[in-house]
Amino acid sequence: MGRNQTYRKVLKEVPGAQSILLPSQLVYLSKDHMDFGRIPAGSLLREIVLIRNASGQHVSFEWKIEQSKSGVPFAITIEPSSGLLTVGETRVCRFTAESRFVSQIYDAKISCVITDEDETVSDFR
Repeated sequence: MGRNQTYRKVLKEVPGAQSILLPSQLVYLSKDHMDFGRIPAGSLLREIVLIRNASGQHVSFEWKIEQSKSGVPFAITIEPSSGLLTVGETRVCRFTAESRFVSQIYDAKISCVITDEDETVSDFR
């Protein structure tokens, strides 16, 4: 079994969304992981992730993309790539993956950095 097949098998066993909200968790994401699958050369694939502020304070978010070290041209864009969420607010984030030149296996780590803005403001007072 190849690396990509093993990865897909593991992803099938991991739930796509978090089932329990932890008491200290600031936000909730509608998806814990994404697999764009095979992307033919010159194609676009899109995914949507909802990010919801589950805390009692304002939080900011920023998506970070760590590209693979393969050097193969691959583009992932996220709109919005950052923002502020008020208490209880939900935002739609659109992910677009584009394979520009050749069909290839791409790997990128995407993380969402969350900052408690109320705590940050109080630290500077």
